[in-house]
Amino acid sequence: MLSRGVTWAILAIALSFQAAMEWYRWYWGLPPMPVIHTAIAAVAIFVAIIMWRRSASQADRLQLGRRGEITVGQMLEELRSDGFRVFHDLAEEGYNIDHVIIGPPGVFVIETKTLSMPEGRKNTIHFDGQKVLINGRMPDRDPIEQVRACTDRVGEILKRTTGRSAPMRPVVLYPGWWVERQPKGADVWVLNPKALSEFLRHEQVRLSESDVTFFASALETHLKANAGTA
Repeated sequence: MLSRGVTWAILAIALSFQAAMEWYRWYWGLPPMPVIHTAIAAVAIFVAIIMWRRSASQADRLQLGRRGEITVGQMLEELRSDGFRVFHDLAEEGYNIDHVIIGPPGVFVIETKTLSMPEGRKNTIHFDGQKVLINGRMPDRDPIEQVRACTDRVGEILKRTTGRSAPMRPVVLYPGWWVERQPKGADVWVLNPKALSEFLRHEQVRLSESDVTFFASALETHLKANAGTA
């Protein structure tokens, strides 16, 4: 919204300046001044190109991210046959949580990070238990801090609505990327989505079938009660 306001402000200033110059030339009987008007047009064109590229880049990122969320969502739906309850796109008081799955190993809060991959190289995600490196570089926004905050929020909801604490696990998924071996003892999983099912299978059972239904129903009730208010 701010970028649109800036664009219109620049356009208004440019047109006002052009109108003022025309009145000035008319009042003093001056000849045409194409150089000034050309300079104004050149500035306007330059700004328009920058704004267009920025908008196109943002649209591409949003579309890429949405495709990744849909792909991961479809993979998570397959976990229902293993006794998991699956939730997508939770908008919750300032939080935008991609997915939550609740099953025998516990409650897993999942953030999907879909990134464009440079061609001609092995694109790698490294996680040391605290921070993520994407092809050796830190991301602009810390995904570990983000997913931990989302997990804490879901845990608070379940604790408040059920009176019980649930076993929680934050998960960050990078579709299409090679993710190096998960460090032992890390409280967060950073994985390629294809590895998630295998990790879940190796987790011990922490919730009974009735527990899964209990926590899933509580989360579902909360989401329905707060629909449209987040």
